[in-house]
Amino acid sequence: MEYYNCSCGGKLTCVVEVIISIIIGIVVGVLFANSIITTLAGFIIISLIVSAIGLAILIGSLAVANLLGECNSYKKCICKIGTCLLFASLGGLIVGTIAVILNLAVVGIASILAVGFTAFFFVWVILSIFSLALCLIKETCR
Repeated sequence: MEYYNCSCGGKLTCVVEVIISIIIGIVVGVLFANSIITTLAGFIIISLIVSAIGLAILIGSLAVANLLGECNSYKKCICKIGTCLLFASLGGLIVGTIAVILNLAVVGIASILAVGFTAFFFVWVILSIFSLALCLIKETCR
């Protein structure tokens, strides 16, 4: 059995994505609490769709990585970014579903938190998808 080493890094990338997402989530939550942003039903639906697409991209990348064999660019990038994208997508699906269930017309603590967390996971999914794409481009062009 041949041993190969797919280096796993990317923790810093994930931390930066989370920090940016937290900042944007807080800003959106504050704007919603102050009635500057009023209607978010469309945003929540888009967030659910983007989270599902992120999960589909991750599963598709895993399938391609297994078809290509040993240590390829897909495996390296999934090793670096995959966990981050998985948590962002699943979190986005869960929080987006909760936000749809809540009545967002009534501004309460629960709806403010739901909007803030939905924005957090939405931004995190988008950043993780871009990170995965940039990693694939960088690893393929080596």
